Amino acid sequence: CESALSDFKALQSVNPKNAALAQKGKAEECVRLMKEAARHHKRGNYPAAKEVYSALIAIAEKSTEFLFNRAECLYFMGDMYEAIADSGKVLKSAPDNLLALELRASAYYTLGELDMAKEHYRSALKYDPEHRNSKEGHRQIKKIQTNRKKADVAMRAKKYTEAITHLDGIISADSNHPLFVMAANLDKGRAFKGLKKYAEAKTILQTILDLDEGHAEANHILGQVLVDEEEWEPALMYLRKAHESSNGDRNIENDIRQAEAALKQSKQKDYYKILGVPRRAKAKEIKKAYREKALEWHPDKHQGEGEKEKAEKQFQLVAE
Repeated sequence: CESALSDFKALQSVNPKNAALAQKGKAEECVRLMKEAARHHKRGNYPAAKEVYSALIAIAEKSTEFLFNRAECLYFMGDMYEAIADSGKVLKSAPDNLLALELRASAYYTLGELDMAKEHYRSALKYDPEHRNSKEGHRQIKKIQTNRKKADVAMRAKKYTEAITHLDGIISADSNHPLFVMAANLDKGRAFKGLKKYAEAKTILQTILDLDEGHAEANHILGQVLVDEEEWEPALMYLRKAHESSNGDRNIENDIRQAEAALKQSKQKDYYKILGVPRRAKAKEIKKAYREKALEWHPDKHQGEGEKEKAEKQFQLVAE
């Protein structure tokens, strides 16, 4: 634009009636807008800069520089899909544009699309094997994907302690990425539940719900943890939230029915609690517990009026 304006001025001085001078106003507007865009960009006012770059692109349609600058503004505004679209247009004209490749990779990474991000970092490294940001980005993605794969294998094998190690590896690779951290924490909640470390499970699931109280999976897992602890009423609260957020997941419906039945039983005599066995106990375990409790609370084994009366009542409950 500046070169064009300089040439128009030179043309005007030698041929003031030349028809090409009709474009001089467009060149002047282009130069003015460039200065305005640079000013907004420098101050971090990306929405304003983006609007000015759009006006510049309307004037200079083939400018990869203006397209890239608008893509960068869109990226910092959080509009990743539009940033990907603009940087893609840059790469059609200039496939070796390292800045556009890096920006597009970063946008895909932000969206959690690791394979696409990795592909763009690889393309950048083909043009410049020592491109630092692309090397670091590619290395980070590889670390996340390796830990994710190992964590999934461990979770399927119910090797929960091993899975937690790999899930922590994902988080340490990028502790600020909301998608990866949330997914890793969800699986850590499942792993802690599998290890019966209920306090740890509740703490980590609550960190997700503090960010998104309607998160279906987090509410579901937390509800299951509370079911394991036989905390029926709070369990039902979280399970119902999960059901609402999931648009009627049948697995959650089943968990709700079981928790409602257990809550109803808990308001009657809890024979499981009297015998000290879990609700999923087999008949053999129940009979064994009965024999032990009957022996423990047999009235002949207790002395004193108060102790004997308490033992008789407990013995009757055990027998019942």
